[in-house]
Amino acid sequence: MPSYEMFTKDFAKEIFRGEKKLIKRRDLKSIDVPKFDELSVKHLYDKFLSLPMMNQYFPSKYPKGRGCDRDYMFCVANTLYEETVFELIKHALEQRYAVDGIKMKDESVLINDHWADELKSLPLVCNVSAQN
Repeated sequence: MPSYEMFTKDFAKEIFRGEKKLIKRRDLKSIDVPKFDELSVKHLYDKFLSLPMMNQYFPSKYPKGRGCDRDYMFCVANTLYEETVFELIKHALEQRYAVDGIKMKDESVLINDHWADELKSLPLVCNVSAQN
């Protein structure tokens, strides 16, 4: 069931005319998705709606200033394309937290061997690793 803000009179009309569908709450596979930019409604909405059957569960238009509810979008996607959603989240987490991930590269500092040895000799906590 879409959120209160998404379930408009126009969406109800589309449903009752048979143009759109709803998934019963008991059949909906809920999922908690990390709030990363790459997993945002803005980034994924059009991609999700291009998947077969997905656009049947979303309004054709939204009220001015409103958009798709994030939780609803991911729950519908998880119900219809569970493996795809799992892979998206897995990929986003790997990019953020893997040693070779983009986020780690942005936050890492490359130093030479001399400074690596100097830092290791000091009484401070730091993570110094050799990268080949």
